[in-house]
Amino acid sequence: MSKAAARTIKLTDRDRAILDHVHRYRLTTIEVLRRLFWEPGCTPNAVSQVLGRLAAFLHEAPLIGPQKIYLLTAAAAREYGEDEDFARPPGPTSLAHHLAMLEYCCLADERREHITAREIREGFPGFDGRGIARNRYFHTEGERPWLGWLEVDCGSNAEARVRKCHKQFAKRYNAEGLKFRELADAGRFGIVLITTSDGKRRALERALRKLDPFPLEVRTSETLRLLLGRGDAAARASPDDGSDDAG
Repeated sequence: MSKAAARTIKLTDRDRAILDHVHRYRLTTIEVLRRLFWEPGCTPNAVSQVLGRLAAFLHEAPLIGPQKIYLLTAAAAREYGEDEDFARPPGPTSLAHHLAMLEYCCLADERREHITAREIREGFPGFDGRGIARNRYFHTEGERPWLGWLEVDCGSNAEARVRKCHKQFAKRYNAEGLKFRELADAGRFGIVLITTSDGKRRALERALRKLDPFPLEVRTSETLRLLLGRGDAAARASPDDGSDDAG
């Protein structure tokens, strides 16, 4: 955040870290902010008070029921070099992807961080290929760093969704001159798919067994289920949800 934008309020180090975090993930929630920037036991009200003080930089939009998301204001987005569209609440599918990335990286026990498309373009030429999307990468920060690409199950049947994940992996693995193959062969690159329920996860895992092996991990998200209004009924409706489950 530039000095010009900070003149209206004296920003603390935590304030700046919060704004940088929102810029990285495009949006955030009080639950995530509590986890990242406050001591355990802090109340949501304490976070809300800080968000109120940062009203010149952050604005809110509805999420699910009383829950809200927080985004940069148009002025703050410009200070970060983004256009004003960056400050607008994303549409339903985009919102699902942003929330999935936010929660997968910021609410997990294992430390993960989203890598932005700009960071891929400017700092990681070995992973920046023509025709290959850049906006859903993340990496782990443990002793053995791991690079991942995040997919979200927004409603297609299990076989179609798994085939799409395989396509995303193969496009990168087979890209000449890039480093995905090297990482994947070392067990350090793969796809993570977020879905809505255990029933859908099982259907996706059955569909996965029908393809040639590739690194795909399926996770569930209660937030995604509530956001999309889908659950085990969607898995039961999936055409591959049959008796081929080996248990």
